[in-house]
Amino acid sequence: MVHPLYSINARSNRANQGLGLEFVKQLLAFSNTFVIASCRDPNAATELNELQHKANGRLHIVSLDVSDAASVKASAESLKGVLEPRGLDYLINNAAIVSVTRADMNDSLI
Repeated sequence: MVHPLYSINARSNRANQGLGLEFVKQLLAFSNTFVIASCRDPNAATELNELQHKANGRLHIVSLDVSDAASVKASAESLKGVLEPRGLDYLINNAAIVSVTRADMNDSLI
């Protein structure tokens, strides 16, 4: 449990659906959290935008495509002013890039 005297800065990737969205909801349940949520297309993230509207300035949404290096860099740059001077306490990386062919896998993984 988060102690009520401390504020927490957290970021959840792929936050427009599933586990990422649930992480955002759970973090916002604490009144002392500031959450940064990222997804590929924030404009299409209807439920995430609804949460932002209700979060009283405690939810910041940023565009991020983890498969695109330019998007990752732009996302990091856009957050400099948002995170200063405190920084980030937690990162929930709920997105991944997997590039594995069947030939790369051994029998124990299949």
